[in-house]
Amino acid sequence: MAFYFGEIGFEAEGEFSSQSDAERAAVDHSVAMADSAIAVWDDHDDVLSVVIEGKIFDKRQ
Repeated sequence: MAFYFGEIGFEAEGEFSSQSDAERAAVDHSVAMADSAIAVWDDHDDVLSVVIEGKIFDKRQ
């Protein structure tokens, strides 16, 4: 299974083999983008978490 990250509503910025790797990249990207929400999703296009200004909001919790 692949995991992706990118701005919500846009194409993926990257593809990773683990959710944690995708979330780490999303954190870095969200800090650089400052005010954008960055999503992490899977092959089924299910959003697993959202990162805003370096903070991860996990949908599983």
